[in-house]
Amino acid sequence: MIMTIDWNWFFAAFAQCGAALIGIIAAFIISKLLNESEKAENLDQQLARLVVNYKDIKLRIANRSFDWFNRKTIQRSSNIKGAIKNGDFDNLNITETLDMLYALEPRLYKSNLNLATLTKRITDIQTSAFGELLPVNIQNGLNEEMELIDALKIEALTHIDHFKLLKNELHNTKIKLKPINYSIIVLSIGFVFTVIYPLHFMPLSLNESPKIVWSMSVFFQHLSSLKGILLVFLTAVIEGIFIYFLILTYKLKQKYLNASERILDDHTKLEGYSSYFG
Repeated sequence: MIMTIDWNWFFAAFAQCGAALIGIIAAFIISKLLNESEKAENLDQQLARLVVNYKDIKLRIANRSFDWFNRKTIQRSSNIKGAIKNGDFDNLNITETLDMLYALEPRLYKSNLNLATLTKRITDIQTSAFGELLPVNIQNGLNEEMELIDALKIEALTHIDHFKLLKNELHNTKIKLKPINYSIIVLSIGFVFTVIYPLHFMPLSLNESPKIVWSMSVFFQHLSSLKGILLVFLTAVIEGIFIYFLILTYKLKQKYLNASERILDDHTKLEGYSSYFG
């Protein structure tokens, strides 16, 4: 007994299985893209808030009395006074002088005025037996100012960490879009070969075997038929949806890229908050 195959049933079942599998994967991709779109909006808002906070911290740091603190610290420092009397600053160039100054007083903040203040201090000590007379209670003011500056410095460092974490998250999320992009391409190709191609053989007569014919005339003959028009229309609709997904993925990728570029070097370096922290 010769067993016959109902090719109509086979191609119909094959196309249904392919369509079901593609539909399940496509639903997952749609859900993933919607989540990514929402995540992109949240990260963009998070970046906007960080930039606003950056400007706020920078303004508050700018209001601190760095130059006053440096000047009074240099004038009151016993370490600097001892080095001047010992002649440790003699015959040093500008770079060496500043290096020694910051080594003697690590509390000092970087400033172009420090050299001038030190030069005046050296002159005062060398020309006066008593040096510059300063109020005794000024130390409390110096300590208070240093605490305020240090608190802002810690806040700036914490803010820098937030920027770095966000930048890493943007980069990692952008990379995760690649598998989605590849999946969409595979699905778009798979739809043609697992759904449309099997359907184009139908309908077949009982016991008729499908034939693959490589002929342009036959191709256009099938294409101009009602079956061909419907299959082309179905292909155009589904492939159009896949193309939309690809465009959406590209836009999300560009959105993450643009957000990363908005995080400047000044946002992730302490010197970007104040030149005194350089």
